[in-house]
Amino acid sequence: MIALDTSIEEMNRLGLLSVRAMNVCRTGGLKTLENILNVDKIEFLKVRNCGRKTIVEIDTIIEKYSSLKSVAISEEVIEPSECDEAKTKYERLHPSISVNLKSWVLWRFSKLSVRAKNAFPQLANVSEAIIAVYSLTGINTLSVKNCGKKTSAEIGSFLADFKQYFEEATKDIDTISSIPEIDSRDKEIAEIGFKYPFLLSKECENIVDFIQQNDGVFPYLYIAKLYIMRSDNPRISIYRDYYGLNPSFCRHSLSEIGDNNNLSRERVRQLVSCSIPLPKRIQEGVRQYLGPLISNVIAFDSLLWNKIQRENLLEESYSQTALLVASLLDTHTVLQVDDDDKEYLVEKSITENVKVRNVLNNICRVIELRRTTIEQLDILQFIKSDRRLYHKNVDQLCVVYADFLKRKYSVDIEDNRIVTMLPNALDVSIAIENILEQKGVPMSLDELLDVFNQLHPANTIDSIAKFKPYILRNRRIKPKGKTRIYVLKEWKNHFTGTLTSYLEHILRSFNEPISLDDLVDFALEEFPNTNKKSVSSLIAMDKDGRFIMYEGEYVGLSENSILDFDLKERKIIKRQSFDTRFSDFKEFVITMKRLPMQTGSDEEQSLARWMVNVLKSNIDSTEEQLLSLQEFLDDNKALPQNGHEYNFKQMCDQIKVVVNQTFSLPNIEEHQSECQWLKKNIDKYTSYEDNRKSYFEDLLAYLKDFGFYIG
Repeated sequence: MIALDTSIEEMNRLGLLSVRAMNVCRTGGLKTLENILNVDKIEFLKVRNCGRKTIVEIDTIIEKYSSLKSVAISEEVIEPSECDEAKTKYERLHPSISVNLKSWVLWRFSKLSVRAKNAFPQLANVSEAIIAVYSLTGINTLSVKNCGKKTSAEIGSFLADFKQYFEEATKDIDTISSIPEIDSRDKEIAEIGFKYPFLLSKECENIVDFIQQNDGVFPYLYIAKLYIMRSDNPRISIYRDYYGLNPSFCRHSLSEIGDNNNLSRERVRQLVSCSIPLPKRIQEGVRQYLGPLISNVIAFDSLLWNKIQRENLLEESYSQTALLVASLLDTHTVLQVDDDDKEYLVEKSITENVKVRNVLNNICRVIELRRTTIEQLDILQFIKSDRRLYHKNVDQLCVVYADFLKRKYSVDIEDNRIVTMLPNALDVSIAIENILEQKGVPMSLDELLDVFNQLHPANTIDSIAKFKPYILRNRRIKPKGKTRIYVLKEWKNHFTGTLTSYLEHILRSFNEPISLDDLVDFALEEFPNTNKKSVSSLIAMDKDGRFIMYEGEYVGLSENSILDFDLKERKIIKRQSFDTRFSDFKEFVITMKRLPMQTGSDEEQSLARWMVNVLKSNIDSTEEQLLSLQEFLDDNKALPQNGHEYNFKQMCDQIKVVVNQTFSLPNIEEHQSECQWLKKNIDKYTSYEDNRKSYFEDLLAYLKDFGFYIG
């Protein structure tokens, strides 16, 4: 970068001066670019070996770099005392306004280019900026190395903005009277606002009041929570979504976060496995507060969570507080979070294996489903029995499991290993079986749950998810196909297979095709929630090809197709790829010169439904495929789009044929329908907003060629 202090040797190296010109300048006492710009050409010609070519080089340099002559950015002449007055105003600013001014300067300085920041780092300080603006000489950018015209203009814009902001902030400051006293509370609010600029003024006041009321306890977690919720850092937004640290407290899965941030699920998992990257000041405060709490703590109980919330201005639930703490620590994780005082914050070294949580769920399932007799469960043996799990801290894991089970189920545990499960007089699985025996009819899952809760209010189950395992473990209870209806295994008059298998069973019993309506009636006896459309779809989409559809809506088995039933087989339209359907669609449009309609043949109706479903995005298709269909429709928009347009065009063509054959307009005697239609649409066609208007205008032009003027 060329500056005023650039030597002639450097200019020679850069190719700006030839060797001859450099030697002449050296002889004439010109050592820098500044000397060359201020040279007297008449005196310079007297230097030895200075000829015409040297003068041309000097003129070129002067013309090119004349703008670098020292000019201060602050062009207006300011009184020397104005700088002192500005400093006095700055000293008398209210702390909160002073903090805002400092924050604004830092923000505005951050908007400068890297070159400008490196050239003038002192301008990030308010005092230095005041000197640069209000001093007599201002700031000379040309005296700084690597500072060109763009940097000079950028610094000038910065100082102009600062001057405007500073004068607006200090317009009511009195520099003559004594400095007013400022309340210590205001100073503390200003200091907190300066340390944590993302806080609102009301939040700073709340923090100061909280510190005064709690003997100096500082709410580090509260500040960390606000920073996380308001940060625009993309990486922090990933943590915010994963831990639910947003206003709605809604957690997102790894896959959802990856899709939103264009990252893989594994990459998101790697990111959230570490603690949130907080600013150093906040990070140190969080560690200072949480360090003593997490030492030698296996599980946080309600007292500890109350303490954390009370000391950090947190009003969220225990679950949300646990997630906040887990997000701030890279050494601990939340093993399980419930709303019933069961927030577990444990070391990651204990739960480093992904199967650890699955084993805990299995233990809970055993306790919940096997509480009919007094039994003992050895946690250690249970862990070792799972060959998929390898863990080096088995003893610590047993302690975590034991504490969790003790608090969740109120069971007795010896040596953090042996669980003595409580007796329970009611076997839920047997109770469900008894309900089915008493009712004697198939029952849905919801009906079974309602009846069970009515009969056993002391053992009420609040959800289907908790109720269904009791049914699945009873081998006497079977589902009816893929429905939520259950029967007893020994009930021979109830079919327990799928609906497709039942349809095959019915057709096999008849050994001949039966009507679709009759088949649906038989299906409704065992599957009351089905309908004709579902049955038709199952028959058409059967992968094994067990069914044959005949004309007249008759259904038979393919194995009986060799028999003569005096029925014509109807073609079942199978689902095809987009390209195949699009090819058939184009062939139909080109051949028929109209779009397919819902009133045509089965194939035409299928094409019409396919077109509508693709345009409504009911069928999976790429953007290119959808665009190709839309382009094809645009190219053929003049063709009839529906039945009304098709019939209208047919009548127009029919009238053209009549005129071409008879050389006269249709008359009421020979062509009654054409004549009435023509009279009806003469005054009406202008109101049409579809292709019918263009069809009729084309008809009028055709008649005009024959000398018939209508309308």
